[in-house]
Amino acid sequence: MDEEELIEVLQEYFTNVLKQKKKVIAHVVNEFQRVYKAKDENVEYEKELNAELAKLQKTRQKYMDMYTDDLISREELNEKIGGSRQEMERIENELKMVSYHLTKGEQLENILNNTFREIEDITDVHQMTNQQLKRLIQKIEVDKEGNVDIYLRLLGDLGLDESVLIEENETALNCDDQT
Repeated sequence: MDEEELIEVLQEYFTNVLKQKKKVIAHVVNEFQRVYKAKDENVEYEKELNAELAKLQKTRQKYMDMYTDDLISREELNEKIGGSRQEMERIENELKMVSYHLTKGEQLENILNNTFREIEDITDVHQMTNQQLKRLIQKIEVDKEGNVDIYLRLLGDLGLDESVLIEENETALNCDDQT
């Protein structure tokens, strides 16, 4: 695709997004709430995960003590704690995700407003630096027919699936139907 055509599509995209700012914000908020549990549920889930992790760590320590006291062999130790190590990693990653989502949920409005402020600051895409473009756009895809899909970084940063990103084609931005 010609660079000038792409710049034109970007300019039109930003214009359409700004025109539909309220719809876009409503869509993102609704999608975020749909994807992530309510804060209270996440807090409760975080407690459950911490309890489960503590239990696994205690069990693992018991086996380590048994090995240290020569009650079990190294092979038995590896057999007993091998699966628990993987399970502990899974739980730790889940805990990171739960706390990440809590933080992102609390910052959602601020992130949305900052993104729109940055878009509003762009009066001409020709004047836009690569750094500005990278702050706003996660990726741009062009298919064989010349249709352009623009993925805002904002949505990726919130951890939302790419399937919910607002798409831009050659004709119009549609926040409600083509998400």
